[in-house]
Amino acid sequence: MRILLVEDDYQLAASLSEALEAQHYIVDVAHNGAAAWQQIALLPYDLMLMDVTLPQIDGLTLCQRLR
Repeated sequence: MRILLVEDDYQLAASLSEALEAQHYIVDVAHNGAAAWQQIALLPYDLMLMDVTLPQIDGLTLCQRLR
């Protein structure tokens, strides 16, 4: 399962990514909404975990764009 983790707090993103990878998930990390939007165009994801308050494109706007 491939997961896109969108979190602007680098320490939290690293901790979450490490925990998910320990459970054998493939995790890609984006640190802002614009980077996440680019990643979504490149790869199919089974799950996205995202912060609501993100730089450039916030999590709610990103979710609306995906819909």
